[in-house]
Amino acid sequence: MGEAITTEKHLAFDCYNDLVDIKTVRLREGVSRLENATYFLEQIKNPRLFRVGDDIVELCFTGNESLSDVLVKHFNRKK
Repeated sequence: MGEAITTEKHLAFDCYNDLVDIKTVRLREGVSRLENATYFLEQIKNPRLFRVGDDIVELCFTGNESLSDVLVKHFNRKK
């Protein structure tokens, strides 16, 4: 499906601080999965490029699926 890679080669240093650290993202209890998915996306800002601590993570997908398709499949499997 997808693979996470850590890379800094294509980012300017100024961009690094603009990336959201996924460790700071929180979900809410007592709300629907759709609401939490929306809340997650609002917080992470760019689900394809974010930080985990000091590491930059860029998600790359093979095939012809869009990020939206991949996310829908992922959340449907979590039901």
